[in-house]
Amino acid sequence: MVLMGVGVSTALLWLAFRDTDFSEIRRHAAEASIAILSLVLVTKAAALTAAAVRSVVILRKLHPYTFWQVLKSLLVGYFGNAALPFRAGEVMRVAYLARESDGNVPPTSAIAVLVVERMMDSLCLLLLLVCVVLSGVAEVPVGTVVYAVGALIAIGMAVLVWVSRSPERVTSLFARSTFLSDKVRRFANGLAALRRGNGLAAVAVATAAYWGCQALAISVWVWAFGLSLPWYAPMVVLVFIAFGAALPSAPGFIGTYHFFAISAFVLLGADRSAAASVATVGHFLAIVPPALLGAAVLAAEFRARPDRGSG
Repeated sequence: MVLMGVGVSTALLWLAFRDTDFSEIRRHAAEASIAILSLVLVTKAAALTAAAVRSVVILRKLHPYTFWQVLKSLLVGYFGNAALPFRAGEVMRVAYLARESDGNVPPTSAIAVLVVERMMDSLCLLLLLVCVVLSGVAEVPVGTVVYAVGALIAIGMAVLVWVSRSPERVTSLFARSTFLSDKVRRFANGLAALRRGNGLAAVAVATAAYWGCQALAISVWVWAFGLSLPWYAPMVVLVFIAFGAALPSAPGFIGTYHFFAISAFVLLGADRSAAASVATVGHFLAIVPPALLGAAVLAAEFRARPDRGSG
């Protein structure tokens, strides 16, 4: 599996940068405004804040996590995704949340929280893409597959809401297996925030705010590099990058991120060397700062618990 991810990243990295003049990539990067690019750190902080608020809303029925505990779990996840393949940061985040609850939140319940977040993210991105396409402002090639995937995600979200509101009925379906019924019960407990309409609405608003901040970050890239692109360009690029992140890849989404970002910018009319430069710098700013903060969080945790390494 690891070799497959590395293979996908290598192939897409080659496709992304083939026939590209690297001196032109460096030139575009050198001409970009550092002052404007620094605003990406502000948009990233805002996006992390929205993501943390969303997680607090989903988790509050399970355990009274503080905002900082949840934010640190997100940063740990960023570090894991940057350092390990196959989005292993999600596993690290689940483990961090379970540990911070002192055993009150089993990993199965924490996984349910991640499922809700990924489903809401996918639904938001697909709605964004469909709105852009249906409005006629962008000629993005989509077909029935996209609409079918959107329908499946909507159905999946409806199932999660049903499971959250009928946990006993769902658990009874697995009554013959104590192991399965226990896992299903814990998973349903992780969906507790969806049992009330206001909880679901809060999660939806926080999700929209998160992706709005991500789109704003791409707008900053475009501004810093002086690209002349349509106003809807950040939304299209965002959807492409998110799709690439869903594919198996090497750590840090190397290759997948670059290929889909460059493809989106070129589709929107950007010069290929400029697109490659923006994608390279954008990838660095999107991945490295939060990953470094996640590494700092883990280092602080280990220093604070020296007894954990002496067993």
